[in-house]
Amino acid sequence: MPSLSSFLAAADLRAKAMTAKIALALPERVQRRLAGKPVTVDGQTLAVDTQLMLRLEKLVREPQVASLPVAEGRRTLLLQTLPPRYS
Repeated sequence: MPSLSSFLAAADLRAKAMTAKIALALPERVQRRLAGKPVTVDGQTLAVDTQLMLRLEKLVREPQVASLPVAEGRRTLLLQTLPPRYS
């Protein structure tokens, strides 16, 4: 039987996945308002959906995968990229 902590972790991942799915389904103008001012580097403007995802990631305040120990970083990256039904 799964533990309460694993159940809560899975629920947390599903909630984050649903939030991202909804945010990316919004019209581009709404995404732009949520993402903030356009980011331009070397004349290249970051796509609004990418900028929105980075903004949401920052709001969640999770550590960056690169800052985690290798095994934990791999597990976190895998969980972030799997569809919700697999996590």
